[in-house]
Amino acid sequence: MTSTLVFCCGGLVALGAVVGPPSEPPAAPKPPAVAPVKPVEAVPSVSESPSESPTPSAAPTTVAPPPPVQITVAPPPVQTTDAPPPPPPAGVYYANCAAVRAAGKAPLHSWEPGYRLGLDRDHDGVACE
Repeated sequence: MTSTLVFCCGGLVALGAVVGPPSEPPAAPKPPAVAPVKPVEAVPSVSESPSESPTPSAAPTTVAPPPPVQITVAPPPVQTTDAPPPPPPAGVYYANCAAVRAAGKAPLHSWEPGYRLGLDRDHDGVACE
C-alpha cells in the first residue's frame, strides 16, 4: 500500500500510510532525446558590378491619371423665419387699439405706419383685430 500526497493549503498532506518497504526503487529520469544538428552552409553573396546594368524586358508604359472627381456642394438651406417688423415711421404712434380704431386704421398690419408688437396680441402681423 502506498501513500497518496495531496497539495493543500500551502503544503503536502499524506492521505494514507506506507506499510513495508517500497517494492521498487524509483527509476532515474531519462535525458531528453536530442536530434543531431546539421551545420549551416554559407550562402554565396550576390554583387553587381557597375558595368552590368539591368535591361528592361518591355517598353515603358504610360499610365493615365484617374479622372478628377467633381464634388457638388448644395447651398445651405434658406431659413424662413419671420423677420421682425420694420420700425414704424417717425410721428405715427398709437397708445392702444382704441386709438387705432378711433383713427379708423383698425386692423393695423405690420407694414403699415403705427404697427408695433405691443398692439399685436397673437404676434401674427395684424394688430387690433
